[in-house]
Amino acid sequence: MGMTDRQDIENRARRHLESLATRMAIVQRIVDHEDPQAVLSWAKRSLPRHFPNLFDFPNEAQNARAAYWLGRIMWNVMPLPSNGFRPKPLPEPQDEEPCPCDSGFPYAGCCRPPEDVEKPPLASLWPLLAECRPAPYWIKLEKAGKLPTVGFLAVARYLRDEGHWRQLQQLVEARLAPERRIEEPDLAEAIDWLCDAYLRLHNTPRKKEAMLARFVKHSNSALRAAANRRLAASLLDRGETERAWRTFAKAWEAEPHGEANSLLELTMLTATGRLDEASERAGAWLAHLRNKPDAAEVVLDTARRFQRDPKRALEDDVVSATPPVVRDLLDWLDEREKRRLPRLRLQPLKAEEESLRDAFQLAPSRKLLALEEDWHKVSQADKPFSTQSRLGNEEECWERAEQWIPWLRDHPDALDSPSILEDLALLLAAAEEDLGGPRNRWYLALVGRGVKVLKKTWPGTREGKLPWVVPTNRPLLRLLSLYIEAFNENWEGGRLEDAIRIYLQFNPNDNHGYRCHLVDRMLIEGRDDDALACASQYPTDMFAETRYGEVLALYRLGRLEDAEARLKSAVEHLPLVPKYLLRNHIARPKMDRNMRIGGKDQAWLYRHDMRDVWMATDGMRQWLGERVPTGSR
Repeated sequence: MGMTDRQDIENRARRHLESLATRMAIVQRIVDHEDPQAVLSWAKRSLPRHFPNLFDFPNEAQNARAAYWLGRIMWNVMPLPSNGFRPKPLPEPQDEEPCPCDSGFPYAGCCRPPEDVEKPPLASLWPLLAECRPAPYWIKLEKAGKLPTVGFLAVARYLRDEGHWRQLQQLVEARLAPERRIEEPDLAEAIDWLCDAYLRLHNTPRKKEAMLARFVKHSNSALRAAANRRLAASLLDRGETERAWRTFAKAWEAEPHGEANSLLELTMLTATGRLDEASERAGAWLAHLRNKPDAAEVVLDTARRFQRDPKRALEDDVVSATPPVVRDLLDWLDEREKRRLPRLRLQPLKAEEESLRDAFQLAPSRKLLALEEDWHKVSQADKPFSTQSRLGNEEECWERAEQWIPWLRDHPDALDSPSILEDLALLLAAAEEDLGGPRNRWYLALVGRGVKVLKKTWPGTREGKLPWVVPTNRPLLRLLSLYIEAFNENWEGGRLEDAIRIYLQFNPNDNHGYRCHLVDRMLIEGRDDDALACASQYPTDMFAETRYGEVLALYRLGRLEDAEARLKSAVEHLPLVPKYLLRNHIARPKMDRNMRIGGKDQAWLYRHDMRDVWMATDGMRQWLGERVPTGSR
């Protein structure tokens, strides 16, 4: 064979080593037939036929030699099941011996691999091997202790990527069985896989947490740290911040200065609003990790981003794990975040009903109506029922995202439509698990834009209202309500109170009951006149917050006769509330999914939110106790 021919064969065969499809075909053949001569004969005969785009020499002999060369290299590095998943390389012929490919040339001038050829590393073959056998085969080997760690990791990743959660759980739990001693430090990732499997196989996170409880005291420090990290993250998601930090401390104790601990600490600090501390700790982590020669660049980069802007860094990390279609929508929103706000048209509502006097309706232009009609054809988004905040067919809409996201790119004026804004906000709300909750910046930008459009359309001096019953009013009113929900209990800066006051002005019937939050907040802050002004607008209300809030405000203002009269009316309609306020200790009742007016759940919830305010009022316990019928206590 000429030197030029040999180099040509080598160069082309190197391309085959880089071809995933070719390597997969050879691996499958080796696993099915652990006979090297049979495998190499098959390679010479079949590979050129199956992959003609790679085996494109001018004659069959050259293609056969390239296939044999490739097959021999793959056989020599392949982990064989019959050999304990260790390679069983063929003996090397002497340079002057005839090449075993039957070309008739000496081995040195034919199929002897050049010294600079990069053989496929073992770790790159295991992912292919994992696909060659069904999950029960690997689980059986794992239970028998015959699956090497590199193989376990490859099979587990394959099962995770394919969504075979039940088999993944069985495989990982076999590896981490209590009777097996775990020495390897790189098995911490298995805890994350097990958590993912539990979350998808069980309806409640409690089972996942019970599983983690088995590992938080494991003898292997890496597993112990990983379990405590996942448990801390789960507790943080549930709002149990103090327990989350105590659990994180155990992860730190198990693995001091671990890189995974750095990421979790920065995430927890940022998620709980401790942004300055997060930035400071990011700097400390960065200084520490720079001195570690094996520190992962991705961890260093994360620390740098958290040091610059913790909130943005957390959002970016969350977004990086979202489906591509969600990222496409977020990119579109980022590109148009500074689009000018439109001013919509208002028309007086012609209606004879007393409740609709001085009412207006939003009147979209013909251009906007045509745009909305086109949008709903491509997105097929249903409108929410009544005051609900779900489309009802979000999943189907996301499945059609490849149709409506290009439509959005072609229609930047879609952000001028309250109806489309509403749909996009609800679609992002449906994706909140991927985005880290409904307060991500894109969701807030959408609902905030709706509030800004409403303010621009309705000058502050205008009198009147925008009734919820008018369909064209609902998108902006719903965006306003979503804005209020997004800032739930965050009264700093006055944004939440301002939004609730606007909502009550436009929609005095208050379909969402936001008056309750406002009255409670005013009473907590000692603003009794404001609380009374708000509560007295709803004299026949069946909310404890307004009925009893009015009583408390009147009492603290010194209007005792009025307070007594309002208390009598409140007890008549909601008799259990005083009993729950006066008792020092009372068991939490079974909570109905839909709170029962006048029920124990309503009384207990009001006690939970406001008892401290009532009991901190001078003379209130005695005054209330003397005026409440014995049967109500």
